[in-house]
Amino acid sequence: MLGLGDQAIVSAGSFLTTLFLARRLPVETFGTYFALLQLLLVLNNLHDSLVTYPLSVRGSREDSPGFRKLLGAGVATTLLLGILWSLAVAVGVVAIDTIALLPWMIGAMALWQLQELLRRSLIAQHRFHAPIPGDCVSFLGQALAVFLLVGQTTDLRMVFAIMGGTSLLAGIIQFIQTRPARPTSQMTKEFITTGWDLGRWLLLNNLLGMINIQLVVWTVGYFHRELAVGLLGAVSSVLGITHPALIGLTRMLVPSVARAAHQRGRRAAIRVAATFAGFGAVAVTPIYLVIAIFPTFILHLFYKDKYVSAVTPLRLLVLVYVVDFVGRMIESTLNGLAENRATSAANIAAATLTILVSLPLIYLYAVNGAIIGALFSVLARQLVGLHYLRRAARSG
Repeated sequence: MLGLGDQAIVSAGSFLTTLFLARRLPVETFGTYFALLQLLLVLNNLHDSLVTYPLSVRGSREDSPGFRKLLGAGVATTLLLGILWSLAVAVGVVAIDTIALLPWMIGAMALWQLQELLRRSLIAQHRFHAPIPGDCVSFLGQALAVFLLVGQTTDLRMVFAIMGGTSLLAGIIQFIQTRPARPTSQMTKEFITTGWDLGRWLLLNNLLGMINIQLVVWTVGYFHRELAVGLLGAVSSVLGITHPALIGLTRMLVPSVARAAHQRGRRAAIRVAATFAGFGAVAVTPIYLVIAIFPTFILHLFYKDKYVSAVTPLRLLVLVYVVDFVGRMIESTLNGLAENRATSAANIAAATLTILVSLPLIYLYAVNGAIIGALFSVLARQLVGLHYLRRAARSG
């Protein structure tokens, strides 16, 4: 439960940051921010595939000195991959004519990924309470800084500077807690090679996620401009209140399932995953019900009259989240069992539905079309993932 408490801090900070920005920035400016934030989140997921996930799986079987060596190599790999990710950021800012944001976004991305690696390394060692001080500085500190410093005329450079600055302060705290060993070039090379072997299927999954997330967001922007992206971002942010359960559980599941599978076998690991999922369902179900039954009240509570007309998109998104919760639990369990090909198959199914169903619906129905298409995508991912999970359970 300490891990969920820490994730609650992380998600609360992210949720409040987005809420304050949605309330204060003009809708078009918030739409630009939301599109660029999704790009950073995708790059963070790619980093997770090649660095954080392999560290979690390998680290679950290492003693403390061995883990520090792995972590040091992970830090070096993060810095090297940051060069590649910076090219993607450059493409993104050029695409929406915000080139002045490039250095600020690159700085925020690099510092965010380093801090995320350090905090996740503590979780991988089952030190669930240890990330809390740094995460309070990073995520709650970020929300506080946005609340104090951001107004209607604020340049987005200030927003990304706040993200980078709070990540830097938190990273210093968590660097002291983890004490990564200084890596040799051979250690870094071995980490990259092993990370590729372990994470290449998860990398494919996250690349497919670029279709399921980035293609949707940027297609909405292309056909219906930043106003529609801002509306989609505001509605999505309301459901951010459930992210402590969603993100916290998925990130705790992978090392916990990997450890249980190594010690007691796959069926025991799946039972561990089911227990985590049950706790999560108890936490999120009342929230989904309140949002679905009282959408107008919730929108007014969050944004006053700014987005109060978005009742239908909000209710549709609740349904997407309900289906996606089950799919996330299944996918994280498969990742903990190192069944990354199975999760790739599930995400290929989701991406296929996004291309065939979501994009035409976005063109016809804007935000509502994007959310209806997302429902088809997450349902396809859930059904394919469930098929492979049953196969994994039968294999022992």
